[in-house]
Amino acid sequence: MYRNYFFKNILLVTIFLLMLLGCESKNKSEESKEHNQHDHSESLSSGSIDDHTLGHVLHAMGMSDADKEERSKIGKAIKVMHFAVYDEGLREVDSSADAKLTVYSYENVYVAKSNIDIGGSNHDSHIFVGLSSDIKKIIDMNLHGVKNDSAREFIKTFKGLDIIDGKINVSIDKNDEDAKNILVTVNFITSNLAKTVLSMN
Repeated sequence: MYRNYFFKNILLVTIFLLMLLGCESKNKSEESKEHNQHDHSESLSSGSIDDHTLGHVLHAMGMSDADKEERSKIGKAIKVMHFAVYDEGLREVDSSADAKLTVYSYENVYVAKSNIDIGGSNHDSHIFVGLSSDIKKIIDMNLHGVKNDSAREFIKTFKGLDIIDGKINVSIDKNDEDAKNILVTVNFITSNLAKTVLSMN
């Protein structure tokens, strides 16, 4: 009789332990799965580019008419680099918060994004400048967050211009502060990016 109780208790304890191990194993498996999914989603998003920014980049590349499939393909393939200014040159940094310049690279084209300070701009205003791989030609340009029609018209004159010695030479009205600021920003981009690309090759 006692023997039966003894074996019955052993059996109950064994079942209880097995159930505990099973629950713990399931929890660990679910935690591992969630962790992997989180890591995977982070790795996908870390190199991604939002659709609005992609529109600006494609415009600067001269590819604003790309269809949905092509946009998706380019968006996944674009390499994004952030640069801060050190000793009058550029150095790559990890965070966009520390960056003076963000560069989007795709095949044989660069697009540089920098803050712009002109009439109608705000703290989140940017200029996107598309450049050939040898930094010898402006492909196209556009503005984000700028309510300034004359500035938007002015940047159209840069399309297709040659870059000579890292700079663009265009005639501007010396009293037009917006035009001066745009030209200074574009020349900052072209001269610094030309030196940076040269040092990377």
